[in-house]
Amino acid sequence: VNVGNNVKIGNSVKIQNNVSVYEGVELEDYVFCGPSMVFTNILNPRSEFPQRGSEHYVHTLVK
Repeated sequence: VNVGNNVKIGNSVKIQNNVSVYEGVELEDYVFCGPSMVFTNILNPRSEFPQRGSEHYVHTLVK
């Protein structure tokens, strides 16, 4: 499991193995993230990392 900076994880959230939760993702209460799930929070992903700074990341809310 990889959890980035500035990630919000609610109560009773289940995160399975090999999940990547990157900066700007918010998981509300009782969210289930299945095995090998990856959040992509950039509108136009590129191989360059880091991507110009976190101000360009899209906020992702999972209810």
